[in-house]
Amino acid sequence: MLRLRAALLFVACIWLAASAGTQQPPQVHRNLRGTVRGPGTDRTRVTVWHNDMNKHAIEPIAEGFANADGTFAFDRVPWFARQQWGSQSVVVVARRNGQAGLVTLRSDEARTDQIDVTVAATIELGGRVHGADGKPLAGARVWPAVFGDSPNHQPKAWVTEPLLPWIAETGADGAFTLRGLPPLPPFQLRVEHPDHAKAWVDAGDGTEWVLAELQPGARIRGHVRLPDGTPAPRVRVAAAATGAGFGHTLSDEHGAFILTGLPAGRYKVWAEAPDLTVVAAAGIEATAGNVASD
Repeated sequence: MLRLRAALLFVACIWLAASAGTQQPPQVHRNLRGTVRGPGTDRTRVTVWHNDMNKHAIEPIAEGFANADGTFAFDRVPWFARQQWGSQSVVVVARRNGQAGLVTLRSDEARTDQIDVTVAATIELGGRVHGADGKPLAGARVWPAVFGDSPNHQPKAWVTEPLLPWIAETGADGAFTLRGLPPLPPFQLRVEHPDHAKAWVDAGDGTEWVLAELQPGARIRGHVRLPDGTPAPRVRVAAAATGAGFGHTLSDEHGAFILTGLPAGRYKVWAEAPDLTVVAAAGIEATAGNVASD
């Protein structure tokens, strides 16, 4: 008996159109100064990450080593201002042998001249991922997306993609281990597999084994085209539905794309390219367990 993979394949064509152009905010730079605090004298690596919530991307924008007294400095780091902070944040991570810490900077009032990062002994977090049928899932990506909590119930950090090296992949038995995590519980993990819907998993303080179950996922595939009808290569394509339904990818050199790991829902799909606007495809019904095309 043939068994269909539980995924929806829906073909959608997205058109990019000429834009009148929008004025981009001027590029801002800041000089960053700070101190790493905590026990130990090992050499400390400091990395500054830009977390772009619009593009669901994270990238390092400065990196170096703290001095012997724990102080560090980075000159002319790309920065943000005013309304940009609504979709941007900056995460400063300090790591040394057996210790780690991080802080988030987000607002025009953030003190970039007195950044304090406290490091402490790292922790290890393990668990297992399985499908709805109870069978272990190999090849799932697991990473912490939310670190810690504060008195006003705001996380110490929230990231849209993994902060290296805090990412793990499940083996044949579905097991994973995240090592070297900063001691900033509670954690919320992001669990992803191309054939299953992405999921959030509460990991608490990391002292207990984490069990994650992934439901069958949906897929949306299609093409992105320029105003003259030619393929639009290497552009960002995103899909969004209500709740946790979200996916993103890049089109290939022929303008083709496929979005995987989507929860079931009704999606809007769009593309983004410099100096162009998009005619989005809306009302795409993604239903796990079916295979469909236009």
